[in-house]
Amino acid sequence: MKFILYLKKKFKVIYCLFWAAIPLIVILVQYFTDLIFIREIKIEKTGVQLWLLGFDSNGRALFDYEGYSINFFSFFTIQTNIFVIIWFLCAPFFESSWKRPKILRRDFTIIIASMISITFFIFWLFLFPINLPLSPIIWINSIILHFCSPVAMLLYLFIWYDPRLVRTTKKFLAADLWKIYIYPFIYLAYSLIRGEFLFLANKHPSIQYPYFFLNIHSPQPLKEIAISGVGWLFIVGSIIFIILSSTAILYNYLLNLRVINCKKSKLKAIA
Repeated sequence: MKFILYLKKKFKVIYCLFWAAIPLIVILVQYFTDLIFIREIKIEKTGVQLWLLGFDSNGRALFDYEGYSINFFSFFTIQTNIFVIIWFLCAPFFESSWKRPKILRRDFTIIIASMISITFFIFWLFLFPINLPLSPIIWINSIILHFCSPVAMLLYLFIWYDPRLVRTTKKFLAADLWKIYIYPFIYLAYSLIRGEFLFLANKHPSIQYPYFFLNIHSPQPLKEIAISGVGWLFIVGSIIFIILSSTAILYNYLLNLRVINCKKSKLKAIA
């Protein structure tokens, strides 16, 4: 009985640590597994080892571990989940402190929530359909990183997170909304510049850009749909802009409702 009461009391802390640990384990296991078995990562049609650099004087195969590592951590999914992991690690210990770390401030929290929402929507709308069928391991990894992690953060945000003050939509649009776009634009610039270097180096198309809609050199990234890479970038980029803006405004509005409802509850308790 005491143990159950203890769990109830510490549930918020357990929840945060659990949802920090699960995506972290998935990311690390996926990274190190592929790193160890890098020779097994092959181009589907040809069977050529994707990360093979060449052979040394003794005929031993040399693999591009550095290139693989950079490629792995260049995915928006990995990066946004790392932000969520850090946020969950900080939330139970520093959220109630008077001077919160920047990552737990209301504006940064909305930014992270909006970005992990992009991970959710873009994967299930565009990436999931073209990657079928998936192996059981990839299925589990995809569900955790693209569904469980975003939902877990949003649940915490609207159940436990303390926004403290009302931030009107007008003030939010004027002072905070522009911050939402900084990281996605930096990510876009990084992906395009890195992709251009890999394209000029004649690397395999599958590792030039992290996502098909960023491959501006491809005349038709998806064989089934006659749209160029530039066209896909414009389409998906527009959708991301709309989702980012709308989710940020929505999350700010919902946090405002939480502040108002909390104040009403306190007034009723006093009365």
